[in-house]
Amino acid sequence: MLMTQESFDKLEKELEYLKSHKRGEIAKNLKKAADFGDLKENAEFVAEREHQAVVEARIATIEHTLRIATIVSQNNIEGSDKVVTLGSFITLLDIEENDEEEFTLVDNIQADPLEGKVSIDSPLGKAVFNHKVNDVVELNVPAGIISYKILKIN
Repeated sequence: MLMTQESFDKLEKELEYLKSHKRGEIAKNLKKAADFGDLKENAEFVAEREHQAVVEARIATIEHTLRIATIVSQNNIEGSDKVVTLGSFITLLDIEENDEEEFTLVDNIQADPLEGKVSIDSPLGKAVFNHKVNDVVELNVPAGIISYKILKIN
């Protein structure tokens, strides 16, 4: 999985918080709920156990993601100014609508389409990845095919 150093650091920080703070908080809450009596009919205990399962699943997901992560930066990608890659700021032309769109290609952690940050794993991200200026790429959408021309890569 490709990601930036910023995203890697963000995940490490979240993992540290979950392990050092959240686990302890859950343990205290479980002990407190267990003091209420019969665990089979103790709604607080059951709810906290479910919360614990969610937190442990998130920890496992983050640990796996960090293990398989490949950290990239614009500086260490050869020819990154010539092809679309992680971190590229791209200007596209919707050929049919004659409308320009701009966005930055980011990893899944930073993706936020409302802020112009498109995931490298999204259909649009996959369509433009490794293409050059003046390439035409096609994106299959439910309404048909949209053709984009890459105008600029920064």
